[in-house]
Amino acid sequence: MDNNLKFSKVFYQRITLKSDIFLQYLIILFIGFLISFIFSITLWKFDLDLIHSLSEIFCISISFNIFLLIFHTYYINTAYNRILTFGILFSTAMNIFHTYYFPTSKYNAEAFNDISSIFGILSRLSVVLVLLVSLLFTFKKTLKKFLSLFVVVFISMIFYIIIYHYRSSFKQLLASHNEIFLRILMEAIICISLLICFILFRKKGKRIFITNYNYIYLAILILIPSELCYFISDGTNPFISTCSHVFKMIYFYFFYKAIFVTTIINPHNKLNESIVKLKEKEREMIEILDNMHVGIAIFDNESKISFANSVCLDLLKTKKNDFLGLSSKQVMDNYSGDKSAINIIDPLMKNDYKTIKIVRSYKTTKSEELKLSVEAIKVKNGVQVILTDARKEQELDDIRLQTQAVLNSIDNLVLLLDTRYNVIMCNDALSNAVEMDKNDILKQNVFKLKKLLNSDLKYMPNLKTPYSNPFTKNYNADFTTNSGKKVNLIIYFSSVKNIDNEIIGLIAVGTDITKLLEEQQMQQQQEKLALIGQLGSGIVHETKNYLSAIKGYCQLMTLKISDDAVKKQVKRIENITDDVNRVIMDFLTFAKPSSSVHSSISLNGIVESMKFLFDSLCYNNKINLEFNLTHAQTDIFADETQLKHVVLNIVKNAVEALSETEKPLLSINTELMPGDNKVVLRITDNGKGISKEVLEKLGTPFFTTKDKGTGLGLSLCYRIVSEHSGNIDIKSKEGEGTTFTISFPSSIKSV
Repeated sequence: MDNNLKFSKVFYQRITLKSDIFLQYLIILFIGFLISFIFSITLWKFDLDLIHSLSEIFCISISFNIFLLIFHTYYINTAYNRILTFGILFSTAMNIFHTYYFPTSKYNAEAFNDISSIFGILSRLSVVLVLLVSLLFTFKKTLKKFLSLFVVVFISMIFYIIIYHYRSSFKQLLASHNEIFLRILMEAIICISLLICFILFRKKGKRIFITNYNYIYLAILILIPSELCYFISDGTNPFISTCSHVFKMIYFYFFYKAIFVTTIINPHNKLNESIVKLKEKEREMIEILDNMHVGIAIFDNESKISFANSVCLDLLKTKKNDFLGLSSKQVMDNYSGDKSAINIIDPLMKNDYKTIKIVRSYKTTKSEELKLSVEAIKVKNGVQVILTDARKEQELDDIRLQTQAVLNSIDNLVLLLDTRYNVIMCNDALSNAVEMDKNDILKQNVFKLKKLLNSDLKYMPNLKTPYSNPFTKNYNADFTTNSGKKVNLIIYFSSVKNIDNEIIGLIAVGTDITKLLEEQQMQQQQEKLALIGQLGSGIVHETKNYLSAIKGYCQLMTLKISDDAVKKQVKRIENITDDVNRVIMDFLTFAKPSSSVHSSISLNGIVESMKFLFDSLCYNNKINLEFNLTHAQTDIFADETQLKHVVLNIVKNAVEALSETEKPLLSINTELMPGDNKVVLRITDNGKGISKEVLEKLGTPFFTTKDKGTGLGLSLCYRIVSEHSGNIDIKSKEGEGTTFTISFPSSIKSV
């Protein structure tokens, strides 16, 4: 329904607009024909040349005025107006030549009549063509005005020189029947171009010529009868000849009016509208300043009071007419309680300071003593002075200090927000917890603060619909400080209300539960370890029976078999059984660490003793294995079995990491670092690598990336190495591989 009404309204406006233009057009046609009729029966008989010359001079004057209007407002005018004006300037030049060479006496009538006709046709053709160009093309780039003027003048002179130089050739061309044919051809071109202009203008004119549409439209409409008169005129009919000149003057007038409206009337109207709006804004600003709770006085560039609001006048007990216009010195003389006080307006006027804030004694017109807090601020056109009662301000400051002192005495984190979720107050506990200065927190929006602290708090009460929000519910949240410290909180929200029970803000109280969560995690860890110990005891008991049976069979086979090679392999099985037995026993070290037997052993010897096991692992998984053991002594003081467990665990992890690698390579190296008196074992693979997130959690009990893993393998390795005063360093890059560097103190002191 609304769309139909809107369409009807627009349609009605368009019909009305077109009807008005058509009515004006009919009136102008009637007046034009009437004037032409009067001139044709009076002045035509008197002097034909005079009518022609006067009409052409009128058109030249109008077109020259059009050019001056655009030229002086060139860069603030539209591109279409500029193109139209320079086209009319070219037409004016051709018209000047046409008028000059028009036969005005018997002495030059025979010589220059043909040239005058050519210039006249070029003059009228250029007007139509420039209109056509304006409607066909979009102009975005602005040419320099003097360059454009030079180009138009240059082209005009080129045309003049060519036509004047070849005037005899043109005369022959226009002789006899060629003259009629060429004249009709040129007039036909002008009329066809004008018809195209009219069609294009009806489609695009409203968009291109926005402010001067009506006048350009009328000019084009009047161009039509003017050119028709030129087309059918043979110079013998006084009425038609007069019509062509009269309508030419009329359409040039409407061109002038279109440009005049664009360059003079419309800017003037916009200026008046701006002045009205500015005065309305000024009244609104004065009303706003009058309604403020502080006194405001404004000094102009001459240090005289140009404005004072009602609060300022009430403070000084003075009237507006008596106060406005006073200089800063007169204000000091009339109202200052201390005659020796320095005038603070002058330093600001000299740009020595931007802001001055002081507390000063004043006296009212009733000789009452008054202590005011004065803040003078340098502004663009003078100085703005803000006056407040210092005693009331002190009372407010005392209330704020007391409130802040109460908040600072609370151990919980307290944040006070306004209805826009901006922080207006916080206590020291919160400032210390987030490791930010209190001034950086104040006036901060809480959502921006959450982003700065990487907080995961998703819930925030909606103050617009408070009754639907669970204000009394606690919410868990955590955030990270600038130093990387993670803090866990329980947050309680509560609304702040005024005496009318309206919500004016929100208070958030947080309790730091970081240590509590750590203690809970430690307790859960101990419970897990205890459970592992209980399960491990049962597993060890059952597994040891099977291992004992395997070891017994190995010993029996050793006695029964005479082949030394087979005996050697059976002996290896027996040794591996012993190692498995020790590994299972070490599984209980999380809950119940067993006593280790430390002795001086060679790290190279441990690696060499496990070569067979490593070869088997790598052969089954088609992995290339490299050993690069140092020739230096690699003796360390350690438990051999525990160290074998560490090396085997890390090698197994490396083998698993190489499962999807095209050319898997595992490298085991040892090195002696005499400077640090350390022995180093490096286990390197070119597998899939470890991400940064996983790398940070490696060694944490029960953390694993394996589907069936327990997360205890590396944890036990870290514990064993730590008990041997060693260190594990891991370097890894995803897609390139991982290097485990295990270092132990050397048992041989470097000399």
